Amino acid sequence: MLRRIEEEAREKGIDWVGVGFGVNAKLLNFWIKNGYMPVHISPERNPISGEYSVLLVKPISDRLKTPPSTQIGSSG
Repeated sequence: MLRRIEEEAREKGIDWVGVGFGVNAKLLNFWIKNGYMPVHISPERNPISGEYSVLLVKPISDRLKTPPSTQIGSSG
């Protein structure tokens, strides 16, 4: 199902997909193994769940998969 969502986003010209949730080691490892990178972890625990919130993104367009240093000065 995850691959299908990523493919649909790619077909629509979307550059990246993301996810946010109350983090624990098992969930974080799942998303990292599927190519997602953490971009934000909340500095405080959620008062209800007691977990830290995390946001992860995955570049899915070829444009974002190219390292930025190789894009500088490129006429695209």
